Amino acid sequence: MQWSSIDITSGRLSIRPFSATDANDAFGCITPSLTRYLSFDPAPSAAVFETIWRGWLPKIDAGEDFAFAIRDRATNGFLGLAGLHRTGDVEPELGIWIREDQHGHGYGFEAVQAVAQWAADTFKSSAFIYPVAKENASSRKLAEALGGVVVSERTAPKYDSVVYRVSAADLELEEFKSALLRSVKDAAAGQYARVHTPEDIKRMGERAAGSGDGH
Repeated sequence: MQWSSIDITSGRLSIRPFSATDANDAFGCITPSLTRYLSFDPAPSAAVFETIWRGWLPKIDAGEDFAFAIRDRATNGFLGLAGLHRTGDVEPELGIWIREDQHGHGYGFEAVQAVAQWAADTFKSSAFIYPVAKENASSRKLAEALGGVVVSERTAPKYDSVVYRVSAADLELEEFKSALLRSVKDAAAGQYARVHTPEDIKRMGERAAGSGDGH
């Protein structure tokens, strides 16, 4: 598979492996306030950032570790980055950041859900881990909205974090609920569902119900 050419789509987002064309957009958004609850700090220059993102590319090409650029499907505007780390692990790790001027629109939830569902289908992962700073209330709500449950804690110099475990079965259920809600809203507005057909929703409902049998 050509890992660098995959395209994950959701209702509003196009999510593709990071490339050189994303570098300037990403660098301009990585600020000290954004990275307060992230494991890294802003690179001091675009040149330093280039050494960082060029290190991502071989791992993306190998399908081992992904940084995804998140863009608006309608405008192609850059929104942030999503991470899928150590795909060979039984439970790969998820990560996300959304540019500060686009917070509050649900892009983080939509992106993580789409990436995790793609990874579950592609790598047959039954669950994922999602570390979040203890004090990062919005990211903790996101993890819990995905069905995440705290399974451990981590201590680091920058901050202490909790580690959520998100099951693929819960992702199926949340995807089904989200698609159904979007379809109801579209119907109320006199529009056809933009992303999922009735057959898609039926299929997801059956898959979610089947996944739930294993709980």
